[in-house]
This record gives sequence, structure tokens and C-alpha cells, in this order.
Amino acid sequence: MWFAGHEFFVDERVLVPRSPLAELILDDFQPWRGDQEFGRVLDIGTGSGCIAIATALAFPQAKIDATDLSPAALEVAAINRRRYSLDDRLRLIEADLFPPQGGHYDLIVSNPPYVPRARMSTLPAEYLAEPPTGLVAGDDGMACVRRIFAQAAEFLSPAGMLIIEVGEIWPEISAAYAHLDLTWLDFRYGGEGVLLITREALERAQDSDGNGD
Repeated sequence: MWFAGHEFFVDERVLVPRSPLAELILDDFQPWRGDQEFGRVLDIGTGSGCIAIATALAFPQAKIDATDLSPAALEVAAINRRRYSLDDRLRLIEADLFPPQGGHYDLIVSNPPYVPRARMSTLPAEYLAEPPTGLVAGDDGMACVRRIFAQAAEFLSPAGMLIIEVGEIWPEISAAYAHLDLTWLDFRYGGEGVLLITREALERAQDSDGNGD
């Protein structure tokens, strides 16, 4: 499969790359990045590794960490990492969202599970052939997103930003997190439900309500 202009190996262990985040990568995350350099990047829920690898190729000086809870998915990501000779810049980490060793990142990007449990049976057949753990996130689809919002600020550099794809549940996310200064991104070639928020905005929300949740 192709993603952001690069070919990736996929099988039944991972989701098929189809994220609109590819357009952001091809645009070097502009205009949102501005003059900021991406020294360290974290990809949460990397699956096949397509987002992490495409970002590494777009930013040759960046060090990339990519997490996934599934050892099987990380095996596929390792295949793709070897294909692009990125063993020295891309670290694959088995972790539940954030890496255990901490650190700060200029960019955290994620296409986490966000399908509400009841909607799983209504998805097209191609999705039903993919790992359900990469799709379903609790009854409302927000289980992973809640945890990312709650923890992201401590992993972001002072000027860092968080980008998350939440697909068709974006209205529910927008309503539930109306206190957050979320920017919803538009795409020339289709796609919806991708949000951006800075560390500064996350910290403002945490200061105002005590926990940012």
C-alpha cells in the first residue's frame, strides 16, 4: 500500500494506511509548523509505521519514536523500517500510548483507535478484516483520545504540538473538549476529523480546570 508517496508492506496484523495525515506530511506540516524544527517526533499507535516513516523521510534530521501496544503490529513496522533504512533514527517501542522512558517531543502525532463499539458492525467489510484493537476505543470511541489529552503536555517540548486523527467522531470530541483550544484541519484531497493543539493550550486548560480532562 502507498502512503504519502511511499510504499509500505501491510498484512492482517495492521490497519491499511488511509489517513489524511499523509497530506500534512507531504506539506511538511505547514502552515502549522512555521519555522519550528522537528528534532524529536512521537507517533502514537504506529501500526505499520507509515506515519512515523513518512515523517522521518520528510525530516531527515529528526529522531522518531513510534509506539504500539501490539507486538504483531511492531513486527510489521520493523519490516517497513528496514525497507527505508531507518533503524538509526526510528525507534519502535511496545507501549500503551506514551513511551515509558518519557522525554519531550516537538511533534506528537497519532491516528489512534476511535471507533465507538456499537459502530464496529456497521463499518465496511474492508475494516472488519483489520485488527479490531486498532479501531475500537470503548463505547464512545474516546478512550484513547482522553488519555492522550491528559498526558500529552508532559511529553511535548515548550513549542510542541499535538495532532490527532479522530475521524467521524470529531463533533463529539469538539463538544466534549470545548474548553480546549482545538484547531480542526482542512484537507484539499478529502478527509476530516484531524485536530491540532499546542502544549501551551493544553497547559492553559489544565491550569483552568486542574487536570485538563
